[in-house]
Parts: sequence; structure tokens; C-alpha cells
Amino acid sequence: MEATDSYEQKGKEYAPLAPITSELITGINGTLIQPRAVKSKEEQLYRTRDKAEVFTPLNIVKQMNDACDVKRVTKNNWQEYIALLKLEITCGEAPFIVSRYDPVSDKQELLPLKNVLVF
Repeated sequence: MEATDSYEQKGKEYAPLAPITSELITGINGTLIQPRAVKSKEEQLYRTRDKAEVFTPLNIVKQMNDACDVKRVTKNNWQEYIALLKLEITCGEAPFIVSRYDPVSDKQELLPLKNVLVF
């Protein structure tokens, strides 16, 4: 599976098999990579057909995580809980681990770190 070709027009550094470096996605390019929710409907449809990319709303992610999460995090065990090995088997924005924005909101601003949704 290769990465997206959505940014290839920016140059060979952005080719699907090229390594991602911090310089390519920070600074003046800091807003280049956008979440699926803010991409055009045409781009979303293409990515669904070509890459089998789908969107899972956060409330569904939470329900799925809650259904298989046998150890609940508490005030007393949070360090042990976050040390548990987790495998994010999906590609993309890793919504099953953490999310810094609400993908269905009209506002696409990043949540402050203190408000990050960790699942």
C-alpha cells in the first residue's frame, strides 16, 4: 500500500513513496495536510474507491473502544493504563488512539492538548 498522491503536484518530495520529513509538513507547509473531513467530497469519494479510506465518527470510535477495552482508566491507574500496548490497525489519523479535532464539526481547529480526546 502506498501513500496518497494528493500532494504530488508540489514536487517529487511529495510523491507517494517519498519519505515524509518535518520540513515538508511544517512552517509554510504547516496547513498542507488536512483531515479527511475538510477535503472536497470528490477527493473523499476518490480516496474511498482507490484506497478504501472511510470515515468513522468519533462517537462510533468511542463505542468500539469501550466495547473491547477491558481495563478502565481511573485516577489511580492512568499511568498503568497508558503504558498498555495498543495497536492502531487503521491508516490515517489514528482515531482509535487519539484525536485533536472533531472531524464532524464545522470548526476544524485543533483542540488544546489538555482537551485531547484519548481513547
